[in-house]
Amino acid sequence: NLTGPEEILDRLDAVDFELRELQVAHTATHRTLQLADLLQLWGRRVQGAGRLLEAPTWEQCQIPLGRADADRLGRVLGVAVPNALAAGATRVRITVDEGTGPTGPSGLNGPADRTSPAASAGPAGSNGPARQAGPAGIGEAPATHLLHVSDDAGGFDAAALPPGRGLDRLLRDHPEVRLTSTNGRTLLTVPFGTPTAPTTPTTPTTPTTATTPSTPPTPTTPHEPTGQHPSAAPPQPAPSATLDPTTRPTR
Repeated sequence: NLTGPEEILDRLDAVDFELRELQVAHTATHRTLQLADLLQLWGRRVQGAGRLLEAPTWEQCQIPLGRADADRLGRVLGVAVPNALAAGATRVRITVDEGTGPTGPSGLNGPADRTSPAASAGPAGSNGPARQAGPAGIGEAPATHLLHVSDDAGGFDAAALPPGRGLDRLLRDHPEVRLTSTNGRTLLTVPFGTPTAPTTPTTPTTPTTATTPSTPPTPTTPHEPTGQHPSAAPPQPAPSATLDPTTRPTR
């Protein structure tokens, strides 16, 4: 029931995004997803809406994601980006920092984000007249990176988020995600990546040389007299010649 060109274009944009989502899901079944796969998907959503996008380069986003990290980051982006667009943001900024634990976020909100996880300011956002703040800090588990998604949609009252909405469910399901809203800007920070435990070098063992069992000596056969078969009878002495007294020697 599309009635005008704008609705047709909106529908085409929605179909294009759905196809890209399916492409990412298909990619995940054949190889490990990279952060670049998710940022490309949601970055196009921002650009398709005619808003300014600030994001890392493709090369900077070649960070492999485990299944849990990919699901968490996909959900954060799936809440933050549509909320920012619906609230009228003109700019969406996505940054990635290296992190080693529960450190404060950085991004558009500046230093206030590190000390005021429940700060609030500005008009209502896209999830209603007010929103509640997420838990302080971003969790105790160490992480190798931090993803920050911020917008300039005006901020909201982070102390009274209507329950059951997308952002509220996100913060309840993932307490490691940090929400701040101050100075007319909103920021979501999520840790990801698990540090690889250092491997203890093992001392190579010297292979033992297999000993070959000694071959028992072959018993020697007693030497047999030359020219005589072992089974032949021993030689008999030749009879001595005797002279017959009745015979005379011939001349």
